[in-house]
Amino acid sequence: MKWEERAVAQDCRYFLGDRPCIWHKRVGVHCKCERYEKVSKRILVIKLDSMGDVLRTTCLLPALDKAHPGSAVTWITRPESAPLLENNPFVSEVISFGVDSLLHVAVRAFDTVINLD
Repeated sequence: MKWEERAVAQDCRYFLGDRPCIWHKRVGVHCKCERYEKVSKRILVIKLDSMGDVLRTTCLLPALDKAHPGSAVTWITRPESAPLLENNPFVSEVISFGVDSLLHVAVRAFDTVINLD
């Protein structure tokens, strides 16, 4: 396999930064596979309050998607609220708040950070 085919696609919607994407884990494909989706912007949303507040805040997601088409939204919330976001089509990644999440976010680059707390 050529180096170009193995290079990490940091601009892919499924790129997680610290581990292989879901498709690599499920079917063993490498970056720039047939599921590659170029991301124009990475957005980080931070909402840690109660589950009801997290759920009410999701109404912002369609507007974010319309304003920034092709963007990938990463959402940080408390562990008990994470299941509310996991199957949301507007959220690319859900991170449970904790020491590991702070380290994870510190090594990644985001174009926009929205802190709702």
